[in-house]
Amino acid sequence: MDWLLPLLYILILIAVPWVLLAGKRERIYHLVATLYILVGIFLLISLISYRPSAQPYQNWGGFVGHYSGAALYGSVGFITGLVLVCLSFVVGGLHFAKRLSLGNLLRGFGVLAAFICITSMFPSTGGSVQKGLSGWLAGLLGWGRFLLLGFLFFAFLWPFWWLVRPVKEGMARLFSRIRWPNTRNRRGSTTEIFEIKPRPSDRIESRIVKAEKPADAPQNEPEEETETILGTVWDTPPEEKPEQTEPSYYSGQNLDPITLLSLFNEPPAVKEMDDSEAKRIAGLITERLKEFGVEGKIVDYKKGPVVTRYEYEPAPGIKLSRVVGLADDLALRIKALSVRMVAPLPGKGLIGIEVPNPKRRVVYFRELAEREEFLRASDPLTFALGVDPGGEPKYESLSRMPHLLIAGTTGSGKSVCINTILSCFLMAYRHRDMRLILVDPKRVELSFYEGVPHLLMPVIKDRKQAGEALKKAVAWMEIRYRHFAREGVRDIESHNRTAPSRGDDPIPYIVIVIDEFSDLMLTMGKEVEEPLARLAQMARAVGIHLVVATQRPSVDVITGIIKANFPVRIAFKVPSRVDSRTILDEMGAEKLLGKGDMLFIPPGSAEPTRLHGPFVSEEETTRLASALTLDYLNHRLGEAFGKISEVYDWAAWIVNEGLTPALTREDEPGAEDRLSMIAERGARVLGKNQEDITEELLNIRNTYYMPIEEMEEAPIETLSEEGVTISGELDPLLPEAARLIVSRGQGSATMLQRKIKVGFARAARIMDQLEELGIVEPGEGTKSRKPIISLEELEAKLRSLGL
Repeated sequence: MDWLLPLLYILILIAVPWVLLAGKRERIYHLVATLYILVGIFLLISLISYRPSAQPYQNWGGFVGHYSGAALYGSVGFITGLVLVCLSFVVGGLHFAKRLSLGNLLRGFGVLAAFICITSMFPSTGGSVQKGLSGWLAGLLGWGRFLLLGFLFFAFLWPFWWLVRPVKEGMARLFSRIRWPNTRNRRGSTTEIFEIKPRPSDRIESRIVKAEKPADAPQNEPEEETETILGTVWDTPPEEKPEQTEPSYYSGQNLDPITLLSLFNEPPAVKEMDDSEAKRIAGLITERLKEFGVEGKIVDYKKGPVVTRYEYEPAPGIKLSRVVGLADDLALRIKALSVRMVAPLPGKGLIGIEVPNPKRRVVYFRELAEREEFLRASDPLTFALGVDPGGEPKYESLSRMPHLLIAGTTGSGKSVCINTILSCFLMAYRHRDMRLILVDPKRVELSFYEGVPHLLMPVIKDRKQAGEALKKAVAWMEIRYRHFAREGVRDIESHNRTAPSRGDDPIPYIVIVIDEFSDLMLTMGKEVEEPLARLAQMARAVGIHLVVATQRPSVDVITGIIKANFPVRIAFKVPSRVDSRTILDEMGAEKLLGKGDMLFIPPGSAEPTRLHGPFVSEEETTRLASALTLDYLNHRLGEAFGKISEVYDWAAWIVNEGLTPALTREDEPGAEDRLSMIAERGARVLGKNQEDITEELLNIRNTYYMPIEEMEEAPIETLSEEGVTISGELDPLLPEAARLIVSRGQGSATMLQRKIKVGFARAARIMDQLEELGIVEPGEGTKSRKPIISLEELEAKLRSLGL
């Protein structure tokens, strides 16, 4: 009867996961899965310390542990008992990895069956179960039982390898909930230890959930039925509002790559093309080429998600050009959309014939982002590029390229590729390691990244501002080169590696992404081409990299200067051979299949490689950007109004209602109205004066994006509402501003911003001019300034200035 306890344990292992699969109360099932792991640990130490001749109290698990170990030892033996106990860890790990399914559960029990089979070959290593099975098979098959048990061992064990990665992910997710001091960043470079404070947003959900307050959160406000895309964990107890005028250091400590990875959809199960179908097509290729007098054979094939590459060996005496010239005829005969020849395959002496699969498979972003090659990549700015025709994932580092040119027609996958690159960077790097400048002339492709703390400035939508930003990037590049020369280092990697020894901070990489390059080139011309060429030639060493995309790869857009400085290029499907030659210097891109099918020229090579890019939906990238924005907004609003649950409710409402741009930029249509909506909501939630809240929100907007050191020496010039740069002359609105401040008895840049409807940069410039003219007192931070002359004296001064 000693087999009853293992049987009961197996039944529990089967029954409880079904409850986990069917349940919706996530926190309860996190607790159940954690309990599974703890029970497994208890049974493990009980089995290890079990001795048949020892007394029960001598077992590490006490009386319960002794009799549990005796039941396991007597029924299935020590080795199989260990496997049975470890199934607890498998079930718990699968739950935390969100991979708990019937198939994975059966694979886990397949391991148990495999060890029962192998120990039944040697009954002395097992228990009563193995002895009974071995005796029954000995009478039935004799020595043949060893062949059967050996076959069953490998048959049951083979699916186990599909479980290794999700179990590791689940255990990592469990331990990531424990707040350890982090002494190393994700890419392996040493950083200082940060103090980890209570997290305002610890769990990010990929589905729509209701933000629930904890039991000890303040309950003075009625509960609102608000749907959010972000689950929130509240800080307790509430903290007092800090008295400071500048934002404190934001470490971005709250969100790790594993948490952000859960925001992306899990890829559905798909069925690959059958080998029989691949062999049928291989036979068709050989037969059709024979019809044209080309002898040869298919020696191998590699199945990819979109195309299958057949490796063809022509007979001796067959010219390569004869085979390559039959690509279109071959596509007609085998009824394929298109056929691409790769002749010869590097290092093989064969011809690659790429044929589209009858049913293409979508490669999802999460498939590539959750692999160890990406999560543990050592090269800076690593991103998932796609999958090759053999099904192998391909990762590249922007720091090795060092710049990237992307071209393709509408719908070919160009914008998805940009979102893939940005998603990889936002997942892998915090704002202190990598900063972004996004240029979006179409105003719709990159707008949902507004509010992400990695940005150096709001998403640029104006062509003139894009030209100014590129010129300033050149200035930052020159500043960095001067710093490197002074410090005796040659590039950004050596600077960041030696920075702690000099007492300096590491400097971040800067990635400039231009979504529609042709619009800038056709309207701005040399104003854009010149700074872009300078950056492409020199910016690699200082960590400034370019990603440029266009849907019009013509010679007036991709000029000779641009092509010479962008050796690494991606070509999606283009309409003609001329466009393919413009982007790749050879034909082939016109025969691509679209929707992520690409030709990629890797660094240091002139031969294009065919890849299929991963798909990431706009919904997924919006989730990622919203999670990062909410985490940063929690920090800024909590810093200004106190780290209490009402503030975090308010921040989640701002993000979910799409009002974040009102806190980041003033040039959007209706920005002031949206800011008033935010202030009105904050006044109602916090019980404060709306004008005071508006004042604080304007301070947040004016300092939302954290600058880098180079911007202090070469700041971005802000355009006024009239579209011209504010000069050193007296502002035309200075008299109105001066009269307003003198009549009110105090004034500030934010007050001018509201009252006379100007941007913050212009309002600050007016305040500086008023100070220079002796109208207001010198400034102290962001405090209001008092006038130092009367209204009569002011009018006299204005008349003397001709105003």
